Parts: sequence; structure tokens; C-alpha cells
Amino acid sequence: MLGWWYTRYVQKLAPFQLENILGNQVPYLMFSFVKGHSEQGSQIEAVLTKAEDIAFRAAIEKIQEKVSDRQSPIILICENGRRSAAVAYKLQKWCYANCYIVDGGVRRLMQYYRD
Repeated sequence: MLGWWYTRYVQKLAPFQLENILGNQVPYLMFSFVKGHSEQGSQIEAVLTKAEDIAFRAAIEKIQEKVSDRQSPIILICENGRRSAAVAYKLQKWCYANCYIVDGGVRRLMQYYRD
């Protein structure tokens, strides 16, 4: 299991912040480690379709291939935030300055849209 401590050291977006970014068409690159978009519900599916699916084990390599400018905003989302935090932590070590995770992942987004 991934260490929860990664989440302490990364920049987090609350669901409402993600909604604002998506709604205002702020330029960003979004990557997802979530499988089964259609099972999540229409609002979550709408968010996840804006993300590029990548495998967790190859995430760093794939993101480095896609994102040449280390100042580009990157948003990571996974089921609960831990995988995203692990990848974001490593990307920060590689000097990617604007790397964010969706705090709590898809689970928190689902709760946000229900409330």
C-alpha cells in the first residue's frame, strides 16, 4: 500500500477548485489513474473524460514525455488521492512546479457532487 505521507507534501485541489478550473478553461494537463469511467456517474465521468488515462507504474515516464515545460499546470486524479500524491511528489522532485492532485480523488468528488 502506498504511504499516506505523500499527501502531506503535494499541492491539493478541493473539488470546487477543480470545478472552477474546468469551468474557466484554464490551460492544464490532466492525467487519471481511475479505471471504469462509466461506473462513476455522469458528473464524475464528465471530469474524467477531460483527463488522459495513464498506467500508474508508467506515470512519471509518460508525463515527462507529454509535458516538456516543467512550469505547465498538471492535475492528477485517482480513486482516493494516494496514487496521485505519490506521482505528484516524484514530479516535484523532478522540478515540476505546478503539479496538483484532486484531494481525496474520485471518492471525494463523488461526495462533493452528491452534497
